Amino acid sequence: MRRFVLAAVLVLSAVLVLRSAGPSAASRPARPADDPPAYTLHLPVVASRHPPVPYLSGVIQLPAGSHPHGLAIDEAGQRVFVGNHWANTLSVIDAASLTVSATIPLPNATGPNGVAYLPGRDRVYVANRDSNNLSVVDPTAGSIVTTQNVGYLPDGVAVMDDLVYVANFGANSVSILDAALNTVTRTFAIGSEPALFAVLDEYETIYLTSHGNATVYALKDAAYYNSTPGVAAPYGLSIDPITYRLYAANRGEAHTVTLIDVNPNAVAGVIDVGGEPHVLAINPRTGHLFVVCGDVVRVYDRRDHALITAIPIGPGATEGIAVDPAHNRVYVSSSDVDQINVIQDVPALDLAYVTYRLSANQQPQSDIFIADDAGRHVSQLTHAAADLELNAQPVFRPDGKRLAFVSSRDDVDHNWNVFTMDLTGRNQINLTADGGVEDTEPAWSPDGTRLAWRRDWNIWVMNADGSGKTQLTTGLTARTPQWSPDGQWINFIAFPPGETHYVDVYIVSAGGGSPLNLTDSPRNDLQASWSPDSRYLAFETDRHSVFTGTQVITPNWEIYTVDISATLQTRLTDDPDQDHAAAWSPDGAHIAWASDRGAEQYDFRLWLMTSAGGDQHLVAGVSRLLFPIRWSPDGRRVAVQSGLLQNGDIVVIDTVTGAIQPVTHTPLEEAWPVWRPDTWR
Repeated sequence: MRRFVLAAVLVLSAVLVLRSAGPSAASRPARPADDPPAYTLHLPVVASRHPPVPYLSGVIQLPAGSHPHGLAIDEAGQRVFVGNHWANTLSVIDAASLTVSATIPLPNATGPNGVAYLPGRDRVYVANRDSNNLSVVDPTAGSIVTTQNVGYLPDGVAVMDDLVYVANFGANSVSILDAALNTVTRTFAIGSEPALFAVLDEYETIYLTSHGNATVYALKDAAYYNSTPGVAAPYGLSIDPITYRLYAANRGEAHTVTLIDVNPNAVAGVIDVGGEPHVLAINPRTGHLFVVCGDVVRVYDRRDHALITAIPIGPGATEGIAVDPAHNRVYVSSSDVDQINVIQDVPALDLAYVTYRLSANQQPQSDIFIADDAGRHVSQLTHAAADLELNAQPVFRPDGKRLAFVSSRDDVDHNWNVFTMDLTGRNQINLTADGGVEDTEPAWSPDGTRLAWRRDWNIWVMNADGSGKTQLTTGLTARTPQWSPDGQWINFIAFPPGETHYVDVYIVSAGGGSPLNLTDSPRNDLQASWSPDSRYLAFETDRHSVFTGTQVITPNWEIYTVDISATLQTRLTDDPDQDHAAAWSPDGAHIAWASDRGAEQYDFRLWLMTSAGGDQHLVAGVSRLLFPIRWSPDGRRVAVQSGLLQNGDIVVIDTVTGAIQPVTHTPLEEAWPVWRPDTWR
């Protein structure tokens, strides 16, 4: 059995990918003998801040007697549609000005309730509870297209593709309208008191609460698919397309929200909300769950289901809520006061990271956690149970819905395999159990359909489900694969053929072919980072160090870029101290890197320059940075580990202001931060 000492395990997450089989120990700068064995985090006073919380940003007053119920938003977030239960009208709200831009009468309709919008046809569908019909509205023309009879007491309405689903609360049925024909084509029985819907386009599934028989149903292709029983008096329903989790409001005395994982179908728990919940909605972009309890909206976090804030609103909020993730807005109708409440949600990005610890037997273990970007609402995704069980190297699929990672479980020798899992930690799948001694360093293709990884010392690719494994390199001792943003290339570092003392930066076509040595230097070229346009790679090199043979006399690492089409290399930094870990910003305008300029040797701090090497400046004085440096999706901040081997923490640094936000604060070692892409669909 291969054994790891704790120090080696800790360095693995931050250094293995970059240096494990790279330069020999003799060719790397040695730590000074008087350097202390453990480091602490040094934060400036400006570091701490109090992250904002969602708040009521405005109220839209409707005409007296409107009694607004259901809400829907168009795809661009420009128009909000409101079904007015007493006025028998549809209000159209301009989201930019938060004013009513049109009021459309609904003839032959009484008691408008549920509202849905179909973007492909620019149509609004309104379920009219008291007249047992469905209004089809052209909101641009401001006119009624048709009114179709449905079942008794239609409540909720939802759309998928060209089908419109109507829940007939009093008839225990669902009616289906064909949007192309504007005709109800089918009605089928289901449950008792079917109420409100939630739609998961990715699974082509619509979920429906059945208030009268404590069940949530799943519908596919306009038919029953499966069900989740034992959900107390479910009414309002919302699904998070990031975690594949349903939230059902339990009306009545339960005062809870039930959590349901839809893959596999199972109740995952409940949230005590301290009041009767009516409707609710998740903002998948921020992970904030908005639960409406009559005259207050309680906001919870999906990571740990902790209460974030409670927002008072007008009374009578029992039927309407809609979320606009693009603008982080939530709209809630308050029927008793004829108002639409506008809640401004606040940005909150996910960060995954690795935490190391010792088991009861003093053996290394590590697990993957996820938190928001202020370090709140921490959720543990993996749970190492055995000695030497390590879970590390998390990387988000580009759609932000799954994580690839490596684990030493499932192997008697504690070798590595590549796994994937949902963001709740469920559905963990071993993709590489068929193969190598060491499968590690996973990297997603930009479209999320494939993974590159290192199998032993070669680069391979496979489909996202583990099928179609293909070897891309042979005999190069290759590692650290990274896809180009356009998906055409994979870069990696490797010893050139016959060489054992230095590594170069290579690329290979993602479809296979002969690898190309881009840097071809008789020294070490490491840690390549793609430019967003896939034309260049930034990397670090020790070619300016002073050597005697292969022994470093005076170390000097610098940052270069290379044009992959012409293999033309450009030096960006020129300083006798050490420059490492270049990371290209998402917009391509800047490169961040770590340097010990002006500090003690190996006391790395964050620096920034333009992509051409100009305006080189220190961003923040946080010390002992380790690699890699990860840019946030908005291109303003970076996440990085600070500290080494003891009390290492994750920090987020604002590259404009230099403000530092600690993310972790534990006595354990946290490393390898990665941002979830800012996606929500």
